Amino acid sequence: EHDGDNEDWPDADEGEDALDPQTWSEERKSVGKRIFVLTPEGETLQVWKTDSDISGMYIFGRVLIAKVGAYMAGEFITLKGI
Repeated sequence: EHDGDNEDWPDADEGEDALDPQTWSEERKSVGKRIFVLTPEGETLQVWKTDSDISGMYIFGRVLIAKVGAYMAGEFITLKGI
């Protein structure tokens, strides 16, 4: 079980400095910037990408809604229904 306390940063890929985002690959930079909308069976309905931070996700009926941007000033994005 990992709780994040006292754990080392994951190893950087070759040519990357784990603490310097300017050296990170595009794949590493995209972590936490995508939402995968899946069916209960695991089929992909949508992959949504953003350059902003995702500050929350909510289910409204059968629709997934994401809050993107700053906590108080962000916007809501409606993703595919489930």
